[in-house]
Amino acid sequence: MKIQDEVILLLGKTGAGKSTLGNQLLGSRDNKPFKASVSLVSQTENCEVATLTIDGKNYDLVDTPGLFDNRDGSLDPLKVITEFVHQCAGGVRAILLVLEAGRITDEEKNALSTIRKFLGNDATDNFIVVFSKAEPERVMDKQINWNEIEILRSFIEQIGHRWSVAPMRQYYNEDQRRANEKRLMEIKKFISHIKVPYTTKQFEKVQEEQKRLKKEEERRNEKIRMEEERRKDEKRAGILASVVAGAEIGSTVHPVVGTIVGSAAGLLFGVVNASW
Repeated sequence: MKIQDEVILLLGKTGAGKSTLGNQLLGSRDNKPFKASVSLVSQTENCEVATLTIDGKNYDLVDTPGLFDNRDGSLDPLKVITEFVHQCAGGVRAILLVLEAGRITDEEKNALSTIRKFLGNDATDNFIVVFSKAEPERVMDKQINWNEIEILRSFIEQIGHRWSVAPMRQYYNEDQRRANEKRLMEIKKFISHIKVPYTTKQFEKVQEEQKRLKKEEERRNEKIRMEEERRKDEKRAGILASVVAGAEIGSTVHPVVGTIVGSAAGLLFGVVNASW
């Protein structure tokens, strides 16, 4: 795959409306060139590219595999996106984070958190949030209650309130058509006003930092595991010592019965002592 121009990434969970938004930005009213999903299984297994022209400048508009795809583990969307971003020599001009307008669920919140962590803080100035599948009245009035959700409010404020609404695929009258075009032009304006692309160098820096943090976490977890094992060994040794001591004391009273009773008493003592 040859990436010649600056890139516009479409990111979001499976079924969020990424492909539909991409087709709308390209001016297509069909399910082309990006094939939209109508189920919880993504129709996009690889990154797909089409040329989008804004104010005479060409961009590579990229439809990506959906996050949290309900497959059998055969598709790793972040790995696919990582491999693609490494090929973007001209950098990523804009990142369109697509969230469904009708329902901001935990999955949408997880998608936001995952993508932010995946791309890092350096990508903040390149994000645009697009609420997809909006009803006509929401498109016309740009009414989305994102400020009622803390994680969304914080993020949209951080990115300079670059957000818009994407219409559903169809429209029914001229007013709705004009409203749809207005929102699509708004998104394109946001894209053209982003000053500096997000570079592969910045992305690689984020990936290296995440690898380092992952190794540190693995070391901490291993240290915790070893400490837990040491404590378990000490408890087992303490219980065994109590049993032996009880048996020795009991045997002085009676060689058989005393040994048994003493061992039982030692076991009870050891267990109670280990629980403290």
